[in-house]
Amino acid sequence: MRVRVHAAGIGSTDLVMLAGKYRFAPQIPLVPGYEVAGTVDAIGASVTGIAMGDRVAALTVYGGFAEVLVREAEHFLPIRMAFRSRRGRGDPELRHRVEMIYRVFANGGRFR
Repeated sequence: MRVRVHAAGIGSTDLVMLAGKYRFAPQIPLVPGYEVAGTVDAIGASVTGIAMGDRVAALTVYGGFAEVLVREAEHFLPIRMAFRSRRGRGDPELRHRVEMIYRVFANGGRFR
């Protein structure tokens, strides 16, 4: 199943993963992003209970910061309430904050 990502959480796991210290992460280079919410934009013929356009959420461990995410359908849960896309990875202010947080983390908590 393929999901167009509308929102992704940013947490300490993502920073640990980017530092190469998270044991469940794939080798760098990788796309972090532990949790996502989005809409289904492609499904396989054998997928049941989920339709095109359904809102879903998942804990992905990695890959959530991508524009689209492909996983097995059982990894996703339906979202029954409305959500709106607000600010996201295209927002330069958010991108700046994430880069700053990573730099601080990578430098042992010190600004450079």
